[in-house]
Amino acid sequence: ASTTGSDSQDAGSQSETQQSGTGETDSANAPSEFTEVNEEENTITYLVQPKDTFEVELNDVEEHWAKDYIEELASRGLLTGYETEEGEKEFRPNQNMTRAELIKVAVRAMELPVPLNVFALPAEFTDVHPKEWYAGYVYAAKVAGIVAGTDGKFRPNDQVNRAEALKIILLAAKANLEDVPAGSNLPFDDVERSAWYRPYLKYAFYKGVVTGYIEEGKRLFKGASNITRAEVAKMILSQFDFDIEEE
Repeated sequence: ASTTGSDSQDAGSQSETQQSGTGETDSANAPSEFTEVNEEENTITYLVQPKDTFEVELNDVEEHWAKDYIEELASRGLLTGYETEEGEKEFRPNQNMTRAELIKVAVRAMELPVPLNVFALPAEFTDVHPKEWYAGYVYAAKVAGIVAGTDGKFRPNDQVNRAEALKIILLAAKANLEDVPAGSNLPFDDVERSAWYRPYLKYAFYKGVVTGYIEEGKRLFKGASNITRAEVAKMILSQFDFDIEEE
């Protein structure tokens, strides 16, 4: 079936390849002029930078539908990319995202303080070990009310579907879900009235955060489909208002 006017033209099937560290080669991992360290609270805050702060050289997004979103997100230091064995940078736009990776982006987009020493903090989830790269981000997200987990577990390496990702991003942005036109309806043919994510989707659609897929004359949200890195880039930049003075 043809797909046009969508959030993504290719949901992708490649599984997440976890590399050392965060997987990505982040430009703002260490304390620098792009971070704020609070020694009293023992936290670090990664600051969202103005557009074009970081040089973007990604060799796999030139023809991608999300090129503009990806390049802006990368130039702000929120999501960068992976370095190949040949020393080139690639974004892997159609690669699915894990819960840990999404939380990292959401926490950085909100500029939430991340603990520097997770070992000294009470365990929030039984499956998040303090030594893992994502432990600080997950802790920050839990404290901020962005995630709650299930049965004491966070499931950091599980892939995230579109509905779950949308909820996480809107909670991180502290979106007012009531800020939609009165009596407005959703145009998606695959979203039941009883769908748990309907309030989030209603807000997101009318704010232009998501548009969905058009397939065979029907508009689909595909809430159960795994979200890709490209789709996350679009959602983040469509929802967050980065109030930064551009150079």
